[in-house]
Amino acid sequence: MSKEYFYSRNICCSEITEHPDHYLAKFVICDFSVNGNQVALNRDTIESWMSTLVGNPLVGKLVVAPKGELDFSGHNMKVVTRKDNDGNEYKTAEFDTDAFGSFQSVGIEKIDDTDFIVASCKIWKRYPKACATILRRIESGTLNTSWEIDVLKAHKGIVGGRMAKIIDDGVFTAHCLLGANVEPAYKCSKLLEVAETDFGLELANAYIEDTKEISNIESNEKEAKNLELNKDKETQTAQVENPTETEQAEQTSVGEPDAAPATEPTTPAEPDVQTSEEGGETPPPTEPETGTEPAGEPEPESTHETSSLTGHDLYEKLNEAVVKFNSDMYLAEVFPEDHTIWCKKFGRCMNDLDYIMFSYTVEGNEVSLGEPQHITLTVSISDVNTKIAELNSTIASLNTELQSAKEEVASLTPYKDQAEKAEAEKVAAELAQKKEDLRQYALSSKMITEAEVSEGGNYASLIENLDETGIKNVIAERCVEAAKKAPAEKKIETSEVHKSESIKLNLNETKYNTTNANKRDAWREYLGK
Repeated sequence: MSKEYFYSRNICCSEITEHPDHYLAKFVICDFSVNGNQVALNRDTIESWMSTLVGNPLVGKLVVAPKGELDFSGHNMKVVTRKDNDGNEYKTAEFDTDAFGSFQSVGIEKIDDTDFIVASCKIWKRYPKACATILRRIESGTLNTSWEIDVLKAHKGIVGGRMAKIIDDGVFTAHCLLGANVEPAYKCSKLLEVAETDFGLELANAYIEDTKEISNIESNEKEAKNLELNKDKETQTAQVENPTETEQAEQTSVGEPDAAPATEPTTPAEPDVQTSEEGGETPPPTEPETGTEPAGEPEPESTHETSSLTGHDLYEKLNEAVVKFNSDMYLAEVFPEDHTIWCKKFGRCMNDLDYIMFSYTVEGNEVSLGEPQHITLTVSISDVNTKIAELNSTIASLNTELQSAKEEVASLTPYKDQAEKAEAEKVAAELAQKKEDLRQYALSSKMITEAEVSEGGNYASLIENLDETGIKNVIAERCVEAAKKAPAEKKIETSEVHKSESIKLNLNETKYNTTNANKRDAWREYLGK
């Protein structure tokens, strides 16, 4: 999950009824175009997560501008390094801002045929300085705002011929009031309505007095801090130049006569780091530290990392780095999310599809480039929209063909159903005939009864499954059993002498002709006896 923060400008207002404890303002958060940081919100998915803005704060940081008037600074974001429960270091963002109100509702409104995210917000009157500054900036038409989003899901896409990051899902965490000269990422955002446009003489006087009071307090505090710091340094210097006898003895015993006195230093206060936004006014200077460390000892480095480059600053730094790397190259595209840039060379040495890609890193206010890589696009950026139109046309044509094919299939469906029905009936009839033939075969053997092959019989399943082998096995087994049970042939003996009969045939007798016909008649005559 990443955090995004971008600027938008509120440019108009109108008067509505005032509430006793708050002003009710209506903000245009942004539209769905690509902003100055090449980021856009997905119009198709925004309605599922834009409600996360409801209940979240309207934030800002009041500072004294160089002209002595109060104004807002910015997100005051800094990247800090922390440790989790396992001791692993990780980086996260911190925002040095205060809450001055909360959002009550959010929705989509169409303004001049363009969809915008519009939200209503309560600005609490318990903060009169902030209210006075807000209303003054509204009256001058210079109130800038910026949203903060925890990005849950995003993708890259081509919008208007340029690569952009499109946020599909996220959480609005806050909406920030910015300084008058901070460059907005969304030019279209504006404050539509506010509780009142004229905050009155009494509020104006209070604003002036509060401004003077803040300036005096900060000036006095700064002077006191400087005096205290100088006093501490003088004391430490005197201790170094005039060590006590005890300290000298201790130093002699350890062999370090020139060492500084063993004064335990206190931990320096955490520096209040503020980001200077593009075109914005310089934030108030950081108050001096009040630590009691010995003179000459280097101050420990802070573990906080600051990010003070705006989108314009980053572009300028990267362009300078590219020219320094090769004066024949220029910066063509910047992709902050991927920390990569695309460059080209002057002249005709590269075609429209060839680029030189660098990765880059940001350390404080400095950028450094990685090794160059040559890349070739499949389609030029300027032709992306044309290519997409061609693909969309092809898809539409294929969809038309697919629809025609579906309609043709639908028209043939009745014939298909009839053919399938006839085929099923034919198969069923053939199967029934085979079952009947096997049944008749079993009955014709006289070894299986009608009851055995009828429904519920012992061998009905063999008929149903067309198990011809099983039927034949049953018939064979029963034939064998029947043969075993058949009675033996009875032979009756008599006391009569049995005379053996022999056939004497003299084929030479003249009474028989030797023709084939006569021979046949002779055999018939004999056998007929």
